[in-house]
Amino acid sequence: MGIAKSAGSASAPANVVATSTPDAVSRTEVQAHPEVYRFFNSQKDGGDTHIHEISKWAFSGSDNVGDALNKIRKLELKLGAPSIGETRISKISNWIRIDNSINGKRKEMDDELKAAKARSQESEKNIKSNYSAKISALKAQLSEVNAKYKNAVRAFKLNANNTARSIMEKHGKEIKDLEGMLSVYSGGR
Repeated sequence: MGIAKSAGSASAPANVVATSTPDAVSRTEVQAHPEVYRFFNSQKDGGDTHIHEISKWAFSGSDNVGDALNKIRKLELKLGAPSIGETRISKISNWIRIDNSINGKRKEMDDELKAAKARSQESEKNIKSNYSAKISALKAQLSEVNAKYKNAVRAFKLNANNTARSIMEKHGKEIKDLEGMLSVYSGGR
């Protein structure tokens, strides 16, 4: 089965009504564009939801009727000929329905991932803020302990120096006295 041409020809099929050039149609319009009906050699009866779905899909992201029809044609060529008993319209409509379901699930998954990431970042932020106060307190305590340690070391060194001085003074006199005696006994040498 070949692809129907959207342009009028000398001998139009009986089920296609010749009309003037259609005006631009809104992408959100529920009614299918007349050219989509012509593309499928179908009469516009307003009850075919498959053609409405196809039209809505084709016009999403298309700038004009030509782009939309080209989008349908490319999809039809990609999908190949319908199986026996299947129509062109139902084959394309089924593909669009499944594609929309897949895209819906992907969007749902992306939304859930974004929400999980946001919760994770919020949780991380809360943990950091809770522990930053504790870390600040620990740093202050560590600073105090360091100051006390430095003072203790300074005091120990000072005390050690004073103790060493008193020991040196005590034994220093004795050593000088003994050195003096040694020099006397050695003959002043």
